[in-house]
Amino acid sequence: MTLNDIQGKIVSLSEAAEKASNWKSNGAKIVWTNGCFDILHYGHLAYLAAASDLGNKLIIGINSDQSIQKLKGSNRPVIDQKTRLLKIAAMQMVDLVTALHYSNPARCPGERG
Repeated sequence: MTLNDIQGKIVSLSEAAEKASNWKSNGAKIVWTNGCFDILHYGHLAYLAAASDLGNKLIIGINSDQSIQKLKGSNRPVIDQKTRLLKIAAMQMVDLVTALHYSNPARCPGERG
């Protein structure tokens, strides 16, 4: 996988919703999850691996730097948003990654459930 391939998995929220809709209309089971993924650890990896086993396509929402500061304080995130997006996109099990500018993912527009 090249850097261009990895960067191609990083999309806007509306692009992720459109791709998910297309995949779903072609019979794919879409799994969506989110997190800060600031200091990536074993628990994150196990969680994402388990999530990928639940469907055919895995989309990850990454909290933006601003939403993490609201959630965890002004000294966070430790790892910047661009790097966190790239690290998650580099994972083979991940199909798309998008930045979330909401501290609560339930506020995100789009299909739920």
